[in-house]
Amino acid sequence: MATYVSELEAAKKSLSEALGENVKQYWANLKLWFKQKISKEEFDLEARRLLTQDNVHSHNDFLLAILTRCQILVSAPEGAGSLPWPGGSATKPGKPKGKKKISSVRQKFDHRFQPQNPLSGAQQFVAKDPQEDDDLKLCSHTMMLPTRGQLEGRMIVTAYEHGLDNVTEEAVTAVVYAVE
Repeated sequence: MATYVSELEAAKKSLSEALGENVKQYWANLKLWFKQKISKEEFDLEARRLLTQDNVHSHNDFLLAILTRCQILVSAPEGAGSLPWPGGSATKPGKPKGKKKISSVRQKFDHRFQPQNPLSGAQQFVAKDPQEDDDLKLCSHTMMLPTRGQLEGRMIVTAYEHGLDNVTEEAVTAVVYAVE
């Protein structure tokens, strides 16, 4: 996991250096895109406006690193799917749960992707009124907890929205235990 974290941090550093004094505007646009206030196309146009033609690849590399990290978190073998919600049953505090082993054999970043637009397969977001959407699947309705990967992915987005660089494994573990 550390390799993918360092790739994300390296991509972010490279992008920040390429942006120069436009870095704050780029992060503001990224937050707007994460909050679905602007579309992917609008975000890409703004990013290309802020970067020189020679540095546009930094924007693509950064987005690819984010998508790679989230994909790794979602596809990590930590059990099949979501955890069942225990309802009102509380576990004994202070009793540590068994540690999960994280697979140490993973393919290299470079071997899993071929050069292409990282957002070409991304789902288009459409702003909907939550009260009109009857298909909204909350964990209180499905009685299933989100997976560790889903929680970490959401934590990464929230961290970027608040100007933080990263999310630690300890923070994710704490949130997982809190949710359970």
